[in-house]
Amino acid sequence: MRDRESYSESEFRENLRSISLAQGAARDQVAGILDRLTARGLGNDPQFQSISEAMRQAIVEMEAAQKILDEGDLQEAISPELKALQNLQKAEESYEVEVSQGQQGGGGGGARADDLADIFELELDKLQNQYETVERGQRQQAGAQVEEEMEALKELARRQQQQAERQRRAAAQQGGASGGASAQAQRQLAEDTEEAARRLEILARENNDQQLADAARRLQDAAADMRRAASGSGSAATANAESALDQLEDATRRLQRDRQERLATDVEDARSRAEDLAREQRDIEAGMDRLAEARLGPGSEAGRRLFERKEAMHDEIADLEREIDRITADARANQRDAAERLEEAASMIEDDKLKERVRYSRGLIGTQDREYTREFEAETTRIVEELQEQLERANDAIGADQSDLRAEALDRARALQRGVESLSRRLGERGQQGQQGQGQQGQQGQGQQGGQQGGLGGPDGGNRGGAYAGSRYGRLSTGDIRQSRSEARQRLQEALELQRLLEDVDLNQQQLGDVIAALRQLDREDVYLDLAELARLQSQIVEGLQQLEFGLRREMEGESENRVFSSGSYDVPRGFEDIVEEYSRALARGSGN
Repeated sequence: MRDRESYSESEFRENLRSISLAQGAARDQVAGILDRLTARGLGNDPQFQSISEAMRQAIVEMEAAQKILDEGDLQEAISPELKALQNLQKAEESYEVEVSQGQQGGGGGGARADDLADIFELELDKLQNQYETVERGQRQQAGAQVEEEMEALKELARRQQQQAERQRRAAAQQGGASGGASAQAQRQLAEDTEEAARRLEILARENNDQQLADAARRLQDAAADMRRAASGSGSAATANAESALDQLEDATRRLQRDRQERLATDVEDARSRAEDLAREQRDIEAGMDRLAEARLGPGSEAGRRLFERKEAMHDEIADLEREIDRITADARANQRDAAERLEEAASMIEDDKLKERVRYSRGLIGTQDREYTREFEAETTRIVEELQEQLERANDAIGADQSDLRAEALDRARALQRGVESLSRRLGERGQQGQQGQGQQGQQGQGQQGGQQGGLGGPDGGNRGGAYAGSRYGRLSTGDIRQSRSEARQRLQEALELQRLLEDVDLNQQQLGDVIAALRQLDREDVYLDLAELARLQSQIVEGLQQLEFGLRREMEGESENRVFSSGSYDVPRGFEDIVEEYSRALARGSGN
């Protein structure tokens, strides 16, 4: 009622219906407890009449409230809702008094108090199981949706890789555009990527999942890069297409991590359920021994309680077995160690006939063969505890099989290498354009030339920063430098993230450390004033990433042979050869002056 104005009409009707259904469920829960009180003969016991009567009155008020809610009158429903609450609070107070007195007085009153506590605890366990079942169902549904989206992203990445190759070929043809059909294909791919981002956003909101939300943002960025690639040409379009591919691959990796986190949650949940089963079985074993010692039969209150607990335990084991089978199927893809231990846990339930043992043991309640019953229950306890231990080993194995993390590291190294090579190509093209422009200006008077000879660190010194953009030997504009430094910072951030991942999987980071140091240099403006040094850094980065990629691939494929890399020679990236050569000749001419 307070938030009525913030809802649309359809939202309001939906919320009203939800409240009505919740009220019906609460009424059924109270009725269930009351039925158990009556079935055990406690409802008419003078000590518990006040509890029973308060619960009956609560049910009457709940039914009245639900009827009013179904008619859509919130204001009128408040009064019976409050009366129902007051009656339940009265029952709660009476319950606490009776249980407390039973614990202090002992005797028959203590037994009845134990019965009452057992009834309420049984209902709480039932509610908890219902909640956990719903929660597991939601996780399973979300997990299936994540799997579908991950397959969709892999297909988008495959298509974008083809598109990036087309852009590179088009850029190689004198910087021409990629053609109308190719541009249209890129725009269509952008639309498909935006649609995938919307689906992930919805999934992230429904599950409150930050990993999925981050992946959705990566897809939005990828779609924006795709549209720029479709409308651009030359190296700029190539860079945007490759950036879109990097974003797609990063989104896919985030979904893979989300999948592993869900798997870890599911295995932990199974382990916790097995722990609860082991605790319950130990309590049942002790209860069976007490029952035999007191010479009570299966028709006694204690005997009926043990029967109910065994029946519930049988159902829980059967449900846990189904859950283990499902988790095992999810783990086989990239958590083989955990999957093997999960399979062993499922086999243990089957081979040791655990469900059948628990169901059979109901017939041992109140039996006169006390020694046989004790041995049978002890063996059941041992099996359940071994099941718990096996699931603990499966839980510990999550993440131990790091092949998926190494594959992610390899993908990131390749993506980083593509980004660095793309930056290198664009720097070369910009330098060539600057060389041509400065060559045309060089046709002007020698007086203008002489005042600018120091722009790239020429022999006569000079104001490097101020004269740079107009220098005869300048190859990059101030805008080129700013954009290149920005991209170098982005590549540096990617390299640092890769370094953290390599730490997680305990892989050699030496080459990456050198790459990171060189990338930090690329964020210095003065580096761009010395094209020879710039080319050397670019070559060092590319070669370091090549070595890193080879090392990661060798780790994954188990290759034993070594590959020799020459650390003393630097292959100048394509586009820099002519620039560096011309730059050197210019310096030589300057020395001759």
